[in-house]
Amino acid sequence: MQPIGIFDSGVGGLTVLKRMREALPRENYIYFADLANVPYGDKSPGHIVKIVSGILDFMRHKNVKAIIMACNTSSALVLPGLLENGYPVPLFGMIEPIAEAAKNGLGSKRVGILANPVTVNSGIYQKMLAPLNSVAVPCPRLVPFVEKGIFEGEEVESALAEYLAPVEELNADTLILGCTHYPFLAPVIEKMLKNGTRVLDPSLYTVKQVKQTLHKLCLLRKMNNGNGGKGRVEFYTSKSPENFKSLAGLFLGEQVEDVKEVSELAAV
Repeated sequence: MQPIGIFDSGVGGLTVLKRMREALPRENYIYFADLANVPYGDKSPGHIVKIVSGILDFMRHKNVKAIIMACNTSSALVLPGLLENGYPVPLFGMIEPIAEAAKNGLGSKRVGILANPVTVNSGIYQKMLAPLNSVAVPCPRLVPFVEKGIFEGEEVESALAEYLAPVEELNADTLILGCTHYPFLAPVIEKMLKNGTRVLDPSLYTVKQVKQTLHKLCLLRKMNNGNGGKGRVEFYTSKSPENFKSLAGLFLGEQVEDVKEVSELAAV
């Protein structure tokens, strides 16, 4: 009966929440949006570690049975160390599942990655995709567009034209959307790509890994809750709950009833 925790710097992780609810509709979820610190891509690694540590403590306090870092930056900078040292609940990130799929299941040869600067500078995608030929492109302008609900238009296309140029120069057969905000821009990205490049949303592969692992650990919820077996979602944010409420409703395609502000997790 314990919930699954999902967090991101903002609304991007809602792409993961939506796919999780499609795959595991009976589960309960806690979603945390760190609007006080968005975007993570312009912060130092040490600052990000401090922020994420506080969010993980919050999730543990909520007695979650698993945590999904629905954020490539957290997955790159924080998750590897936690997995290496052991963690009391199962942890999942956005990078390893898609990298393994690109290397071993999808037959990719030349891979482009769009991500924020911190994720790119970590080198984790390039390391996990080796020995494939890959190029990782820092995209600092994209997250602010999505956080404002801007998914198309001249400014978006101008930014994407710049960021997609190295991908097309590589003649990439695969493009990984290395930030959970970017799937909201996928229709424009697919329209702009000229070489028939396959566009991959990592959330699909993370969700598959979560489902398989929780099944293996016998942690999947089996009991109905009087609501046709459908689980509930609790929403939290470190800032601007009303703003997040309206955006979440837009992105999820349903009314979000309540969003609680967690003031102690505001900007650190």
